[in-house]
Amino acid sequence: MKIERKKEFKAVKITHNQRLLWIIGFLVILLFVLIHFIRVEQSKQNNPNNSESCLIDNDCIPATCCHPTSCVNKNLAPNCSGVACTMDCKLGTLDCGQASCGCVNKRCQVIQN
Repeated sequence: MKIERKKEFKAVKITHNQRLLWIIGFLVILLFVLIHFIRVEQSKQNNPNNSESCLIDNDCIPATCCHPTSCVNKNLAPNCSGVACTMDCKLGTLDCGQASCGCVNKRCQVIQN
C-alpha cells in the first residue's frame, strides 16, 4: 500500500494492490457461502420434522417410486399408485436388494446390503 499526497490536492489518496483486493473480496464471499451452508446443515439436523428424520428403521422408505437412490421419512412417502417402473436392476440404487433404507443417527439413509 502506498500513500501519496500531491500538492494540488488537500486529500490523501491511497493506491492499493488490485490483485490483493480481488483476493480479499473472493475470500469474503467464500466465507459467507460457507457460513450459509453450515447454517442450513445445522437447521436440518435440529429440525425433527425434516424429510430425513427418523427413530427406527421402519420410519424410512425409498424417496422415489422408480430406481430410488435415497430415503425419506415414511410420512413424506411418494404416491406410487399408477406408476410403472422398469424392472432393471440399476447400480447405485435400492433396486433388487442392493441396498435398503434405515435409520442411522436419527436420519433416513441408504444402507448397502
